[in-house]
Amino acid sequence: MEKQEQDLWLAHVKIQGGVAGSAEIYIDGKRVHGVIGYSVEHNSSDKRTPILNLQVQCDLEMDSGAIPLLPEPWCWFYKPISDNFVSAKDYLESSDEKG
Repeated sequence: MEKQEQDLWLAHVKIQGGVAGSAEIYIDGKRVHGVIGYSVEHNSSDKRTPILNLQVQCDLEMDSGAIPLLPEPWCWFYKPISDNFVSAKDYLESSDEKG
């Protein structure tokens, strides 16, 4: 099947051998190592393109200038390096008080 012009930006994903938790996932022909879980969402009323969510164990390096909000329990152990940091603990406690 030939790709249409509007589909050329899409990554080609191949999921192989998804029996007993031993799936191999390839994106544009390159195997993704460290995959511990995945889910595929496909809602034809929103978009016709399926969405793949991967859970990957990795050695993470971020060069974005921002640090994502860490989930519990790790957020309690993060030490801020800037004065204008708002901790997840403070954020969660304030949202509990409002809600």
